[in-house]
Amino acid sequence: MKDLTKIYNKGSSLIRDHDRLLFIVWTDTVKNFFSYDRVHGLQSVDEIEYCKVIGGDQYEQIQKQLGSPLHDYASTIGMNGDRYFCIYQNDVIHGFDRNGRKKLEWQPEIGMGHSIYDIKFHPPNSMWLAFPTGQTVTKVSLTTKEEEYRIGEYTYDDKYEPLSYPESLFITDKHLFISNMGHNKLFRLDFATNELELILTFDDRLWEYLEIGKDKYVNLDNGLYEWKINGY
Repeated sequence: MKDLTKIYNKGSSLIRDHDRLLFIVWTDTVKNFFSYDRVHGLQSVDEIEYCKVIGGDQYEQIQKQLGSPLHDYASTIGMNGDRYFCIYQNDVIHGFDRNGRKKLEWQPEIGMGHSIYDIKFHPPNSMWLAFPTGQTVTKVSLTTKEEEYRIGEYTYDDKYEPLSYPESLFITDKHLFISNMGHNKLFRLDFATNELELILTFDDRLWEYLEIGKDKYVNLDNGLYEWKINGY
């Protein structure tokens, strides 16, 4: 696609650090960490810098309690510096306050056995969860521990509409973006109307989408790209 400019041949676990994109390049035995922005281009960063963006000043304390590197977890930032983490196939959501003290350990009893791949906090006290193998994205209350909204049916059948392996989520004040690996589609959910809009169908499998200001990035099967597109 002519609107895509390749940053790297591969890269995943996209996160925002102020005006920079941070991501990981995985090999069989090594993880390499990089940053990218339009001013400085592509640069190598260390693991500590990456983990500190995820976990804040108390990242070491949080990481010690979790027992694994923070970059192994899906993560999201809540209110007042709270941080939340969930690791693939464990499905326990761990929450920590700004001082690194654990405030939540919860395994949602939803999903019909499907695993949580991504989490995104929705103010004031909710969270979106992605269940790719169940073709479902759902919103849950962290207060009542109940489901508030759902797209999909937690199906084990060959039903892949509207979602098809929704691998990852990105949230703004007004919208939730859903990256679908199965049919390469990027959807946007409008919080005001609950309208689910198709933004684009890519030529390759879509794993992640992220915005930093006006800059947009997509992680596709054949590379990590900056996406220059207007209109939303």
